[in-house]
Amino acid sequence: ERRGPVSEDVAAALAAGAQERLDAQVGLGVVGVAGPTRQGAAEVGTVCVAAVLPDGQPRTRTLRLPARGRSETQAFAASAALDFLRRRLTATR
Repeated sequence: ERRGPVSEDVAAALAAGAQERLDAQVGLGVVGVAGPTRQGAAEVGTVCVAAVLPDGQPRTRTLRLPARGRSETQAFAASAALDFLRRRLTATR
């Protein structure tokens, strides 16, 4: 099955790539549609986030954010991604 650029698989690949290239303990990947129009099957406000922790297993989630303009969608996506990472890190303790 072929997936578009806004998918949990792509976010996971970005997170794993960041972790590997930066020789980091964790990696975070975020992809989405900030607008003004949809991208393929993905509606404006669709955001996929992924976190790869030291165990190497990606954790992913797809979010549906309110479409309130590009800048606000991007800011909310960044905040949501960091919160997702924080929750994954605190769940492993």
